[in-house]
Amino acid sequence: MILVKRSATGYQLLGATNDAELVERAALANFKHSFSALPASVRALIETLRTQCLPPHILKIQRDLVDRSHQKHDDGKHKLSMRRLLYRHSTGDFLLSPVRAHAGVVTIAKPKQTVFADMAADTFLSSPARLALERRAIANYEFNLYQAEAAEQIQRYGSEDSASHMLRLQNLADESDYLHLDFWHYEQGVSPSITQVDVDLLGESDWHHQLPLSWFRHLSLEVVDKWFDSHAHHIKRDHQRVCHVQLTKDAMTLQFVQRNGAFEVRREQAFPTATTGLVSLNLYFLTKDLMPVLKAIADFEISDPIEVTADKNVWLFTFATDAADYVIAVPTTNERGVRNTGAFTFYQPTLKPPHPFEHMDEPFDFEEEARLWQPMMDNPQ
Repeated sequence: MILVKRSATGYQLLGATNDAELVERAALANFKHSFSALPASVRALIETLRTQCLPPHILKIQRDLVDRSHQKHDDGKHKLSMRRLLYRHSTGDFLLSPVRAHAGVVTIAKPKQTVFADMAADTFLSSPARLALERRAIANYEFNLYQAEAAEQIQRYGSEDSASHMLRLQNLADESDYLHLDFWHYEQGVSPSITQVDVDLLGESDWHHQLPLSWFRHLSLEVVDKWFDSHAHHIKRDHQRVCHVQLTKDAMTLQFVQRNGAFEVRREQAFPTATTGLVSLNLYFLTKDLMPVLKAIADFEISDPIEVTADKNVWLFTFATDAADYVIAVPTTNERGVRNTGAFTFYQPTLKPPHPFEHMDEPFDFEEEARLWQPMMDNPQ
């Protein structure tokens, strides 16, 4: 086995070894980080969640980073604009975006093969299951340590009074550790259909380029990873909320740490080739929106160039893996960190005809249920 270290400028040969134990450890580390090793039933799902997933040390405070909506619970507290992973039956794609919001990061993923068996309507992954999956398998790159009980498709769940589809992920190293991914329909007269943010892809962009995956990996190694290792610890503070991006024909400049109206840190990365279009575009973003996306793209296994477009409202990234075609939309903000809504719209999930539930007299609020169950999901199985 040869030992190679990836750097910002390429790869560096460190040496070679025949040590069986070292070879095994290296192979295991490579396997853990490989999305291509995932079965078809979960790869597109896990890749989609990865596009907006925070690293473990920031994931601990993610609840503090979730926006509060204008809607309130019965106790007067504001409901959260939680991210929801929804599978849209009519278009055959995943939509990952916040509910109860006018703008937010949107990921649209169209799997290249059928993910769900016997699908009848839109279905969404429960919030507790999503949070547990992100924390225990995706953020720490341990998704390949869990084996899916169904390798090709997520199967329907047998009970009519419960989830529409269910998939169990079993930790191969610990039989007591498993995840249940439960997917639910919204049903007429039973559960209110909650809208979530979608993106309008019909507009023309002011800035366009096609960039190789190597450019994003260089950016991740030199800028984004270092930001997460240091500045992200203060992500809740005002001086770390907003970052500035300048896109020119030749380079991207990223600035962060804003105090007294000026940015203290400036990082520039040249493009491999010049682009056409607007000479310069100056944009502001919430760091909690942009940085996870830039980090995630660098993690993926992408062969073709990544299409990057931008205007005053949104920064779009379009690419494909072997599992799905992706569009990620990151909203711009004003200088105060208020998101622009011009590129965004709403998606209303379709409703499944109800079952004759005589015992259910009131609508069931799945988001409220997720809030109540979250303390239980914070503990390992």
